[in-house]
Amino acid sequence: MHALDLNLIQNHLWLNFQIDPDTKGGDGTASEPLVLKNPLVSWKIDIKALNKCQKLVQENHPKLLPRLLDFKRKVLYTFCMQYDAKGPGYTKVVGTRWVLARNIYHWVCLLEF
Repeated sequence: MHALDLNLIQNHLWLNFQIDPDTKGGDGTASEPLVLKNPLVSWKIDIKALNKCQKLVQENHPKLLPRLLDFKRKVLYTFCMQYDAKGPGYTKVVGTRWVLARNIYHWVCLLEF
């Protein structure tokens, strides 16, 4: 309730999802693309997690998808950026932790053939 009073939801939608309120209909993309200053992880703990994620993908563990969900979003995002693992029909790497993990899982499944 207080989030509505403080316009937190509105700001969250505008800034994080790049929803442009002036754009009528369509897919809600912003008029200007989101530019990330440094999309790669830089903290030592995140670099270790990224290496662990890469090893997990290389091993192709039977429970890969649930194991990927143990990682932070920024680690999954960095993995997707490095290996160009995008969702079907997407030209950019986007999504929540679940979407990014699912994209990695599908990317691994495509490599098996």
